[in-house]
Amino acid sequence: MDVVGADGGKIGQVNGIPGDYIVVSKGLFFPTDYYIPRNAVATVTDKVHLNVARHDALNQGWDAQPADLPTADSGDGDELSTSDVTTPLTVPLHEEELHASTREIERGRAQVETVVTEHEHELDLPVNEEHVLVRRETVDREVEPGETVFTERTIEVPLRGEEVVIDKRVQVVEELEIDTEVVERTEHVTAPARREDVRVYDENGNLVDRTDEQSDGPGQ
Repeated sequence: MDVVGADGGKIGQVNGIPGDYIVVSKGLFFPTDYYIPRNAVATVTDKVHLNVARHDALNQGWDAQPADLPTADSGDGDELSTSDVTTPLTVPLHEEELHASTREIERGRAQVETVVTEHEHELDLPVNEEHVLVRRETVDREVEPGETVFTERTIEVPLRGEEVVIDKRVQVVEELEIDTEVVERTEHVTAPARREDVRVYDENGNLVDRTDEQSDGPGQ
């Protein structure tokens, strides 16, 4: 059986189990045997799992042969089984958790355009003008010497009036204030998330326990 540390690093292979020790044979990574005490064993499956990491196991001084190590003739050697370890096997199960957040993006652009249009306006404006007004007054006097009498003539009288003059002035009559407002809405999003479930099968391949919600058989 292989011997691995708590970090999964391989230490070596079991060469013997004398008394309270596991002898790990020397190999490529270290030139001597290691004598690992049984209380350093966490679990036994198809491998011997220690409760310390590989680096720590190689620096515990276990490369020195213990004084109480049984000899080959003492008959104290035995096999290592799962009953020798009381610590249960721990299998971590992982699940992905979704965390949603928001970020600011440009959704589009709004255009505000001004155009010039022409409209007819009507105004009522008072206008003055002169008309000829002739008044007659009765008089009784003699004609003065040299005064022209009985002669046809034309008298021109200038008449004045007012005309409408259109004067245009550009005025600011209204102002537009352009701004944006934030409107909150709820958006429903979905995303796949993985998790690890457990299925337990007996020696005949029958499903005996599970933690998922499906009912597929072995190998599904």
